[in-house]
Amino acid sequence: MTGMGVKPLGGDDPRWLGGYRMLGRLGSGGMGRIYLARSTVDGSLAAVKTLLAEGVVSDTDRRRFAREVTLARRIDSAYTARVREADPDAELPWMAIEYIPAPALSELVRSAGRLPGSAVRWIAAGTAQALVILHDEGIVHRDVKPQNILLPLAGPRLIDFGISHANDITRTTLTLGTVAFTSPEQARAEQSTTASDVYSLGATLFYLRETTGAQPPAADEGTQQVPPPGPTRVYTEERAARRNQEERAARQKQEQEQEQEQEQEQEQREREARQERARRERERKEAEERKAAEERKRAQARARATAQAAEKQRRERAERERQQRAQEALRQKRARTSATASASSKAAVSGSAKTSPTPQTANSSSGSGCFWPVLLCIAFVVFLWKPWEATDTSGSSSGTSSGTSTSGGTGSRPTAAASRTPSPVDAAFAAVRRGDCLDAYQDGYGNWSRSAPVRVGCGAASAYLRVLRVAGAGSCPSGGGRGGWWHSGTGSSSTNLCVERQFRMGQCFLAKARGGRPGPANLLTAWNCSADRVPREFDYIMQVTAVMRASAGTGACPGEPGRYRYSWNVYDGTTMICAKVA
Repeated sequence: MTGMGVKPLGGDDPRWLGGYRMLGRLGSGGMGRIYLARSTVDGSLAAVKTLLAEGVVSDTDRRRFAREVTLARRIDSAYTARVREADPDAELPWMAIEYIPAPALSELVRSAGRLPGSAVRWIAAGTAQALVILHDEGIVHRDVKPQNILLPLAGPRLIDFGISHANDITRTTLTLGTVAFTSPEQARAEQSTTASDVYSLGATLFYLRETTGAQPPAADEGTQQVPPPGPTRVYTEERAARRNQEERAARQKQEQEQEQEQEQEQEQREREARQERARRERERKEAEERKAAEERKRAQARARATAQAAEKQRRERAERERQQRAQEALRQKRARTSATASASSKAAVSGSAKTSPTPQTANSSSGSGCFWPVLLCIAFVVFLWKPWEATDTSGSSSGTSSGTSTSGGTGSRPTAAASRTPSPVDAAFAAVRRGDCLDAYQDGYGNWSRSAPVRVGCGAASAYLRVLRVAGAGSCPSGGGRGGWWHSGTGSSSTNLCVERQFRMGQCFLAKARGGRPGPANLLTAWNCSADRVPREFDYIMQVTAVMRASAGTGACPGEPGRYRYSWNVYDGTTMICAKVA
């Protein structure tokens, strides 16, 4: 395509474009670069043109480059450079053009100075022929200038056509020399025609005629030393001034639009942030409401289960007491029956011993008939008297009873006193010793879970109490997990068991509310942790999470995310139990 000197590749130059390996840079313009490349297919040389873009190629530049490729492919002439391959859709669009090893007209003028008339005519004829071919295809070149005219021996070649929009030319960083060769209508950003190309060719020829031979700058150096001919200079200067004003106004407008856009984006972000905070707050309240509703449901379920368990325990306790009373009544009945039979036999023996042994004068049948009625009368009298009940004191479970005499024929005889067997409840209390562990606890309604203590191993899960002292009288220490279990026997005896609660992780007890939170607790109670109801006196079911020395402090209690932890000091303040709301 071009015969300009080859420069080494720079750090921002590509090494490969399609099937072509870049060898060096031939030139660089305001909108693109041209490289000398070698084909990997046949090894031939080609001039590869690319867009001059930093970062991603804009859609506008890509469309312009694709249009140039399309226009260049439409022309196959000896007066232009033919297109070999192109890929306008590549990440970096490129077009491989026929490599023409000849200088550009601008280089010839810079090196040789003013050209002779014959050379000017030869250049004018070849360039005009190229324009004829372009115009016949309906293409207006719009950028005829010395840099785009190559001079091989076969005749001038017109290259780099297809840059068609005036706003593209004014927007990009084209050199002033390029603007100097534009037609007046093109300088005014009006519609370009074939006459515009003819005007640009005339300006180029005028440039050749008027040049002094001084070396002008290259096209990519950004200045022009030769003033434009005729009215073009006026138009270009006015156009450049207006364009500068328009560009400044456009930049100011763009900056204002960017500021407004940034303000709108900031307002949008703040509005979205407020909406996000409101949404999170709404979700938090909804979650709290759901949690509260679930907690109420669980509390109701616990209360129902607690009431059912308490009712079941009450029925079982009543049934046990009824069975104990029935067994006691049966035992007493058997004792009375045994005493009655013993007294009847003794009375019969005593009556027969006091009968006179003198011979009977009556016949045997008469004596025998008198004996049995007398015996029956004695037995009846003894039954009505009931000497065995004379010393039976109702409600006594221990102690002794003194006997009373029964009347026979002559004299009196003492009868054996009936001994009283203690009740099962009395026996259970009497069997308890210091250090024993009991399966019993307070039920939250002011009663113990059992009517009589049941001893179990202290390592058992049901060992709720440990006996500190067994006393017949006196009080027991209370509070801090300690208390007393008082029992009045069926006699005058009584038993007071001083006990303390055995706390284990996972067990539950009852507590009252204070200030909307768990407060005073009955540590001698035990409760179903999953119950949804509690006795009227209490408000919370507390579950033990740890048992440790009181010196550790509440902060040592294990915690759970989103839940409070509570603690109580027990055993005279030496031990601390940690708990949570079940």
